[in-house]
Amino acid sequence: MAEYKDLYTEEVSKASSFRRNYLESVMSVSGEIAEEKKNKRNEYISPEKIKENREKYLSDFKKLLGNPMFDRSKVCDVQKIFVAIDGQGYIYRLVFNFEKNIKFYGMLFVPFDAKGKLPLITAIHGGEGTPELMSDIYGDNYYSHITRRLIDRKVVVFAPQLLIWDGKKYGDNFDRFEIDAKYKALGGSLTAFECECIRGALDYLLTLDFIDSDRVGITGLSYGAYYSIVTAVLDERIKAVYSACVFNDRMKYSRPDFVYNDMADKFSDAEMTSLIYPRALYIEAGKNDGIFGVDGAVSEYDRLKKYYSDKPESLVFKITNTGHKYDITDDGIDYLINNI
Repeated sequence: MAEYKDLYTEEVSKASSFRRNYLESVMSVSGEIAEEKKNKRNEYISPEKIKENREKYLSDFKKLLGNPMFDRSKVCDVQKIFVAIDGQGYIYRLVFNFEKNIKFYGMLFVPFDAKGKLPLITAIHGGEGTPELMSDIYGDNYYSHITRRLIDRKVVVFAPQLLIWDGKKYGDNFDRFEIDAKYKALGGSLTAFECECIRGALDYLLTLDFIDSDRVGITGLSYGAYYSIVTAVLDERIKAVYSACVFNDRMKYSRPDFVYNDMADKFSDAEMTSLIYPRALYIEAGKNDGIFGVDGAVSEYDRLKKYYSDKPESLVFKITNTGHKYDITDDGIDYLINNI
């Protein structure tokens, strides 16, 4: 290997302004284009247009989301594994063996002393979480006992596991964004895939004799709230949605798995969520949320409420006094259960 002598060197700081200028120029380009795209979005979709042809916009959204990568109707079998009986009821793990050797799982909670058919709520954990964590099986957490509060209301709760758990804490490290990128390169997305898994679980759960297939709701925190919205858009069996701490201006919080190629001139969170109309929707944003700022949620809500103008009772927006967590009051739970 050759030796190099008498080479020029300098302090790192000497080029700092050049790097900073480049960074700022890259950011300003995205900002300018985002404004142009917003104008195009306003031309593409409106409350009047979506009411005239909802199927067109739903089809466009599905194309944006991508292929789910498998056929959920091809279920090899469903394993129901008894876990425990606790002070509220019976706990099971369900493993859904779909085609292509997919092994999707979740926790099923069936309350004691329930008469007849019960409503079903799918409750989805947030980033770095698990269904066990959000259901107080792993001790202290930031879900405000949501699963347990729902069970108290005599509903069956299904809590699925998404591919977003903390690998350092729970084992099996992985890069979610890398997996999502591969799926997108193949014409799909991890969101499309996992929403299809949830819908496949619903296919099974709604055949159970103790579940009322006409009373189906969904809720989630953070990532789980995003999945709640998207799953409800795709599946009209879901009658009501309770979304906590995710609904926002997606150009401000553009996580790789929350955005899709060229989506900005068609769908941001307001337009995507409008596809739930006329079904019931309850949105929470935390005033002190350090992950998704409340200002973006307010601006998106101002646009979303136009889609619910002729049915305002089907849309509720609440700013809580907490941070990135479920509200400790039962407002969202009451609304969800009363509207399924």
